[in-house]
Amino acid sequence: MSRLDAARDLPQRMLVDVNEACGLLGVRRTFLFGLLARGEIRSVKVGRLRKIARTDLDAYVERLRAEAGPGSGDAPAAPPLPPRRHHQNWSQQNEETTPKEAAGKHATS
Repeated sequence: MSRLDAARDLPQRMLVDVNEACGLLGVRRTFLFGLLARGEIRSVKVGRLRKIARTDLDAYVERLRAEAGPGSGDAPAAPPLPPRRHHQNWSQQNEETTPKEAAGKHATS
């Protein structure tokens, strides 16, 4: 079965593998394995493979929504971050001297 066929079949399957669960939740594998280790999401072993029930993923998302409280999805977006401040480069700091002059000043000190 190709990946495209697997993706089309995903909504009907009861169990998904770790990579598919990561894709559904939009998280990385290490984060998902942390959730599994803490028991926040249940999983089962099918042979050597770890599988997660779609219902358990849905329950986890519903718990997150409940913890966030009512109306949290309607909260305004955070204001944009201010632009990063860059350090002045060497030529701006030492406008009155050239690199050669500056080297001479440090050598005579």
